[in-house]
Parts: sequence; C-alpha cells; structure tokens
Amino acid sequence: MRLPVSKVYRAFPELDRFDDLRCEAYVRTVRRAQGGIGLLIGFAHVLLGVATTLVMMIVFSMGVATATTGQRVPSLVPLGFLVMVVAPALGAFVGFGLRDRRLRRLLRSQIEQSRCPECSYLPLGLVPADGSIRCPECGGSFTLAELGLTAADISMSRGLDPSR
Repeated sequence: MRLPVSKVYRAFPELDRFDDLRCEAYVRTVRRAQGGIGLLIGFAHVLLGVATTLVMMIVFSMGVATATTGQRVPSLVPLGFLVMVVAPALGAFVGFGLRDRRLRRLLRSQIEQSRCPECSYLPLGLVPADGSIRCPECGGSFTLAELGLTAADISMSRGLDPSR
C-alpha cells in the first residue's frame, strides 16, 4: 500500500520515461474512462473506512462498559483517546488501500490493453495518424480501434494545463 501522498504511477516501470505531469494526466484519463462507476467505487471505499472506524469505536465502548461495570476507570481514558485517534487513521488507510489497489488494477489493465499486438511494445505518448500507429519496435501497423482504444487512451498529454 502506498501512502496517500505518494505517486501510484511510479509503481509501473512503463511510465518511468514520462514526467510527473504527464503521468498524472494519464491517471486522470484512466479514472475518467471509468465514468460514474469510479466515483461510486471511491465513495464505497470512504464508507468502508468510516464503517471500520465505527466498528472499532463500538467494540471499544463495549469493552469499557464491561470492564467498568458502571464506574469510570481513569486508566481506560488514555486507551479510549488512543482508540479514537487510531480508529479513524485505520479507517483512512483501509479506504486509501482499497482505492490504490483499484487504481493499480485500472492502470495495469489500460497499459496491457495499449500494447502492440505484434511485439508488446507500449505506444504511450505516440501520436496516431488517422487512428493508426506504426510500432517503432517491430514496424507493424495497427489501428487503435483494433485494441478498443482512442487517441486519448495513449496520449500522455491530455489533461495537461498548457500554462504550467
């Protein structure tokens, strides 16, 4: 699992030749291709993280109620504070972990789908001419439609802000 601030695309050696701006634009393109279902799945990840937090808090409160038998035990207060801090963090890590797992799967699928059918060369960053690409590795020619792709799927510049 990566930290929420790390770059998931750096787990793919195929993307090492591109700078961060181009990789981030590619990740946005892959996410957008999922449409509304991607947003729904992201929301489900957040809900799962919140549910994890709530379950931990309920389990802790049941343990406190059982241990204290109706009386407040001062030694459990620091433990309660710790659980209240750790539970949301754990929930967030569960949510981020599921999100990253899905994102890695989407990126891997898009990268594998984009390969040349003859030699498996990855044509990311190449500009198609009339919807077809000549592979610089093997010289074979294929259309993006054969692979079920569009020019945006292999473009590493879509979504880049020209003012940057």
